[in-house]
Amino acid sequence: MKLGSVIVTVPKKHDPGEIERPSSFRVVRLIFGGENPKDHIVMQTPVLQTKADFTADLHAIVNKSSGRKQAFVFVHGFNVTFEEAAWRTAQITYDLRFDGASLFYSWPSRGDTEDYIYDQDSARQARDTLEDFLELVRTQSGAEVVHLIGHSMGTNPLMEAVAGMWEDRDGDDPIFNQFILAAADIDRDVFFDLARQVEGAASAFTLYASGKDRALKVSEDIRMGSAPRIGFVPDGGPTVHPVIDTIDATELDTDFFSLRHSGYAEHAELMDDISLLFVEGLRPPDQRTPYMKPKAHREGGSYWVYER
Repeated sequence: MKLGSVIVTVPKKHDPGEIERPSSFRVVRLIFGGENPKDHIVMQTPVLQTKADFTADLHAIVNKSSGRKQAFVFVHGFNVTFEEAAWRTAQITYDLRFDGASLFYSWPSRGDTEDYIYDQDSARQARDTLEDFLELVRTQSGAEVVHLIGHSMGTNPLMEAVAGMWEDRDGDDPIFNQFILAAADIDRDVFFDLARQVEGAASAFTLYASGKDRALKVSEDIRMGSAPRIGFVPDGGPTVHPVIDTIDATELDTDFFSLRHSGYAEHAELMDDISLLFVEGLRPPDQRTPYMKPKAHREGGSYWVYER
C-alpha cells in the first residue's frame, strides 16, 4: 500500500454528477486541444507521502471541518483507473459540498472493459490492504465519523475489509457511519453472508440498485446467467436484507459512479439523497424524499423505489 495526496480541480461551470473531460475523439482533441482546468476536472501530479506525513495532513484537513469532524472513503469499481478514481472522488466531494476529508482507495484496475477477470482478481487481492487503510483512517484521522462509499466491483473487498475489522468487536458501537453500496457487483449468497458479518459495523447500510447498469450486465453474462448481482434489479425486484435499505434507483441509474453515466438531473437527485444521509442520517429513505416509495418484495421484506 502506498499513501499520498493529490489536488483535483473542478471547473466553476461544473454540472452535478458530471466528470467534465475533453472529448475522447482524437480529431476533436487535435482541433480544440486537451484538458483545460476552466472546462475540465483535472488531476495534478500525486504526491507520495510517508505514513506520518499522510496522517498529519489528514488530521489537519479533518480539523478544518466547520461542524463535526468527518471523512469519507470511496472505493471504485470495475474498469476505473487511478486518475478516474481521483476525478470521481473530487466530483463527489464537490457535489456533496462535503465538509471534511475525502479519500479514495485505488486498487489496480487495468481500466479496460475487456479485463473483467483481471480486475476481479485485483479487487480480491486488495482486501487486506484496504482493511489496513480503513483502520488507519478510522483511528488516526481524528474524524468523529467516517462514511464509506463502494461502487461495483469495489463493494466486495470493502465489505470483506469491514467484516475483518468488525470480527472481534461484538457489542461495540458502530465503527463507521453511513455505508453506501452503489451498483454492488456481489453474488447474492455471498452478500447475505457478508451482511451477517458486517451487521452493526456501521450506523446504516444503503444499497442503490439499478435495472439498467451495464457493467453488472457484463458481470452476469460472464457468469452465464447465474443469479443476478445484488446491484442489479431483475424483473422480480432487487435483493433485500433486513439490515440494509435497498433502493431501486433504476430511474436514476447508478452507472454514474463509473465514467459511463447519464443526465444531469438524475445525478443531482442521487447525490442529494446521499448528502442527506451524510448530513442528517435520515432513514428510512422516504423520510429523505417523497420520491422514495416503499414496496413489498414478493419473497418477503421491503425496499424503496425511486419514482417521479
